[in-house]
Amino acid sequence: MKKTILTFLGIMACVVMSWAQEISVGTASIAKVNRPCIIAGYTMPSSIVSEALANKLKQSDIKKGNKVKGGFRVYRGVSIPSISDDKLDLYTKVSGKKENSTLYMSVSRGYDNFVSPEGDAETMEKVKSYVQSMLSNVNVALIKTDIAAQAKALSKAEKTQKSMSKKGESLESDKKSLESKLATNKKDLETNVKDKANADAKVKEEEATLSELKAKLQMMLKK
Repeated sequence: MKKTILTFLGIMACVVMSWAQEISVGTASIAKVNRPCIIAGYTMPSSIVSEALANKLKQSDIKKGNKVKGGFRVYRGVSIPSISDDKLDLYTKVSGKKENSTLYMSVSRGYDNFVSPEGDAETMEKVKSYVQSMLSNVNVALIKTDIAAQAKALSKAEKTQKSMSKKGESLESDKKSLESKLATNKKDLETNVKDKANADAKVKEEEATLSELKAKLQMMLKK
């Protein structure tokens, strides 16, 4: 059992490493002003990263935010102990298409007081660690997506199986119907053959009777 658990954990670690991208400090336009932020890239669809982010925020009871120019969403006055003991304004954005996406995360202590590497390197590192810890949420979201896709594939296969089964039942029914018709036709044919033989015999019988009558007539005329 212990070996199985260790193997599973090893597999999960490989999955995390395969999806992880370098997390860096950069800037992004928030309400038309460049602000310091943590940037993380992922080789997976943005929908999965967005779901992972939402689940991560729910762990801190953060559920809803407001839209901000630049594609960001702000969660005002939230509490994330792993980042700060004080309440913060959290800004997040997930962008990308198909198999590549990028997460942006920035924090402010209120209004335009954004945390920066120069002004508060320690908090910035905690934000970075917070994003790094989101990898488990990303993998959970990915597995859920794979499960949903597999369930859909299974449903499709079951529908095909059911359709083929119904088709087979229909063909079996057609086969029985055809066999019944063939049996009926064979019986009718046998009956027809018998009736024809009787009819032929009747014709010969009548012909013979007619011939006898004609012969009698000839004999009577000769007298």
